[in-house]
Amino acid sequence: MLEPAAWLVASAVAAEVLRRRSRSGEPDAVVWAWLWRAALVVVAMLAVETVLVGVGARLALSGAALGAGSVLATLAVYRGLVHWNRDVTLTATPGDWSNGVSALLTGVALAEVIGVRVSPPGADPWALHGMAVQVGALVVVLGTATTILAISGLARRVVPATLIALVWVVVVVDGWREVRALLTDGSSERLVLAAAWGGLAVCAAAISTVRVSADQRRDASSVATAVGAVVVLFASLVLVVVDAAVPGGPSPATFTLSLLAGLIAATRLTRLVGELADLADSRVEARTDMLTGVANRRALVEAVEATYALESSTSLLVIDLDGFKNVNDRLGHAGGDEVIRQVADRLRRHLPADALLARFGGDEFAIVLRGTGLDDATRTAHDVIALLAVPVEVRAQRLGLGASVGVASNELADHGIDLVRRADTAMYMAKRAGGGVRTYDAAVDDEVQRRHLLLEDLRGVLLDEPGAARGALVVHYQPQVDVVTDAVVGAEALVRWRHPVLGLLPPMEFLPLAEEAGLMPALTAHVLRTAARDAARWPAHVRLAVNVSATCLSHPGLLGAVEQALAASDLAADRLVVEVTETSLMRDPEVAGDTMRRLRERDVVVSIDDYGTGYASLAYLHDLPAHELKLDRSFTVRLATDARTRAIVSGTIAIAHRLGVEVLAEGVEDAPTLEVLRQLGCDRWQGFLRAPAVPVDDLVAGFSAAPAVPSPRTGDNVLQQRA
Repeated sequence: MLEPAAWLVASAVAAEVLRRRSRSGEPDAVVWAWLWRAALVVVAMLAVETVLVGVGARLALSGAALGAGSVLATLAVYRGLVHWNRDVTLTATPGDWSNGVSALLTGVALAEVIGVRVSPPGADPWALHGMAVQVGALVVVLGTATTILAISGLARRVVPATLIALVWVVVVVDGWREVRALLTDGSSERLVLAAAWGGLAVCAAAISTVRVSADQRRDASSVATAVGAVVVLFASLVLVVVDAAVPGGPSPATFTLSLLAGLIAATRLTRLVGELADLADSRVEARTDMLTGVANRRALVEAVEATYALESSTSLLVIDLDGFKNVNDRLGHAGGDEVIRQVADRLRRHLPADALLARFGGDEFAIVLRGTGLDDATRTAHDVIALLAVPVEVRAQRLGLGASVGVASNELADHGIDLVRRADTAMYMAKRAGGGVRTYDAAVDDEVQRRHLLLEDLRGVLLDEPGAARGALVVHYQPQVDVVTDAVVGAEALVRWRHPVLGLLPPMEFLPLAEEAGLMPALTAHVLRTAARDAARWPAHVRLAVNVSATCLSHPGLLGAVEQALAASDLAADRLVVEVTETSLMRDPEVAGDTMRRLRERDVVVSIDDYGTGYASLAYLHDLPAHELKLDRSFTVRLATDARTRAIVSGTIAIAHRLGVEVLAEGVEDAPTLEVLRQLGCDRWQGFLRAPAVPVDDLVAGFSAAPAVPSPRTGDNVLQQRA
């Protein structure tokens, strides 16, 4: 066997290798740093031993140096193992030190019990206590190494498993040396100890040169983290009983050490129970929707993924409440929250016991139906529609709700996220169809994905700086012509999207997307700015007409957008015509009327667009501060050929003029229709008979092709009287 001097040199080289590994900057560098410290202790221990042997020092003095070095090295190895546990299992346990201290006290007490009874008569008590401390430290390292293998899965990894096996060997050798030292003079055990610790340092250095992958981390279970404290508590109680029962009577030192170990372990267990309770609560909260108490999106995805692991048939319903924004606008967010809670309670009470109800957020819910095929899930979806059709009562108001439900099955989806996406796609298609139930369709999905990409481009155009990658919004204008003089007296702004891939897109390709995504206010503001800037270049008698959707009509930013567009362009307010569709007015007449009056106060002209399609009564026409009616094209296309249509249009024009409201007919495409409008006294018209929507430069060029100033009309005189 090599002498301590030889092991000293080998350990010094190993310490340098470990030092370099500890400064690598890798995630496990701290582990090697503690093993480097252990190697330094071994070097110091062997150096002292070499000197003491060289000068012929007494065996007791040499044994004290070896014992002290062994304890310090053991503690350093313990810290390294603890950090390795944290690095691999991702558990930074606050009980590392408390578990270590309580285990050390238990190990010392155990050594005291055994040492007092097996040591030869006349043994030095201080040597006995020192041996007990060393054995206790070794027990701690042995237990820690074993625990780490159990909770971290390191046994399947060659490098850490080899290192921990070497720790075991050193612990066993060192422990055996302590026992032998009690029973003999201990001279031969010095070489064994030197070989054990020196060998550990050398082997650790060799292992440090092998890089360990860090992609196998996993969380330790709650039970595993409590094992150490439970074992220590049980062992301390057993030691108290055994020490009192064996011949020789109880030892005060053993009793004190066991009691302290038990108290520390019990304290640790008490804290751990609290931590586990908090952890359980946090896990529940992380998977629960706080408003309704049902599962949230995270819990839903986990449940869906679990069905794939079980290979069971599962269907998913995604539910979106129709018109919920109007509920929020009417009742405020607190009232909207109450509606959401009632919907969740209603769904929860009527679903099968094994179904999982989750809230995605906002007004969107989802239901996981385990063991259910697509046909049964579709029937359940129709039941949901009927269930939600029953009005809810909030603040003494009965609110009718509709719903759009998408259905998908995992029979065709590859994984949980794919199933969620497909059900969401089906819901989206149901919503586009006006509500009801839709099942997933792959062909439709392609269209949805195309629309989704288009929406992202549109969002980028409106909210970011427009660039070549997304194209730009442009405004074209359709002339509005005076019926009597044939002069261009106005132009309606119609937005187009010059897309870099798809070319010039008409409004119907993207306006519905903007409406669904809540982008209409931003888009309308963009059109107002652009069109007002263009109209400022037109003759002073030519008005600009801009259509405003129902969403924008109730949006608080509409008036500000109008004022900013007028201020930036220097366009006179009475040259701007804000067109509001009749259906928008009927959706919420009170809000619409208020907005129109506030526009009127700013001298902005207000027009009711698509008149005749929304079933507005004459009372509304009398009360709303409108300057103009735009007859819907469904009347103009039949005007020259259908007597009933002609009678309706004639009466509408007559009533409008008596109320001081001008009439503009849209969709005029032939001369006979224009002639009838002239006979009926219509004020203005627009349509393909004159021109389609054209770029602003073409519009300006066309101003010179017709009379520049319109002749006075009855409608103008009446309008002036109303103003």
